[in-house]
Amino acid sequence: AHQYRLVVVGAKGWKTEGVFQTVEKLELTDSITFTGFIPDDELCALYRSATLFCYPTFDEGFGLPVLEAMACGCPVVASKIPAIEEVGGDVPLYIDPKSKQSMASALQTVVGDDDLRESMARQGKERVRRFSWDRAALEVSKVIERVIGS
Repeated sequence: AHQYRLVVVGAKGWKTEGVFQTVEKLELTDSITFTGFIPDDELCALYRSATLFCYPTFDEGFGLPVLEAMACGCPVVASKIPAIEEVGGDVPLYIDPKSKQSMASALQTVVGDDDLRESMARQGKERVRRFSWDRAALEVSKVIERVIGS
C-alpha cells in the first residue's frame, strides 16, 4: 500500500499549539509535515506534487485556496459551504467539515481512484478559466465594502 503524508501549510497561529501536541501524543510526527508559511510562488509546485488538496473550512469569504489548487491541477476535497461551492462548482468532492466520517470517506474516495483524480484535475483547470481578474476584483471590492460598511 502507498504511504501518504499529510502536509499542513500555513503559518503557526495563536490557536495551533494543541495541534502539535496532539500530533506528538498520537506519535504521528513521521506522517505529518508542517511547512509553516509557503510563499505564493512555491504553492503551485506543492499543489502539483499533492495527491489532493483538502480544505475543511467552516467559514470563507472567497475560496481562493480552492481556486489555486484547481488552477495547478490538484484534485480538491472541500467544505460544502456556499463560498466554496461558488468557486468550485461541481468539481470538488464536498464534505461536512464537522464530520470526521464525511472527510475520511471523501479522502479515501479520491485517493483510491486514479481516474477520478485525473478527471477532477482536468475539470478543475477548466473551471478556473471561468474566473477572470474582473471577477476577482469584484469579489475583493465586495469584501472591502463589507468591512468598511460595518
